[in-house]
Amino acid sequence: ILTYGRVLPFMELFARIDAVDVDTVKQTAMQFIVDK
Repeated sequence: ILTYGRVLPFMELFARIDAVDVDTVKQTAMQFIVDK
């Protein structure tokens, strides 16, 4: 709700979770850990 301003249907939520891959995790880590 806080991120999207609405309640996500479970299928959409699971699709977004399944879309996360190794590159996404690496990019996020670089933003929040290395760039600080």
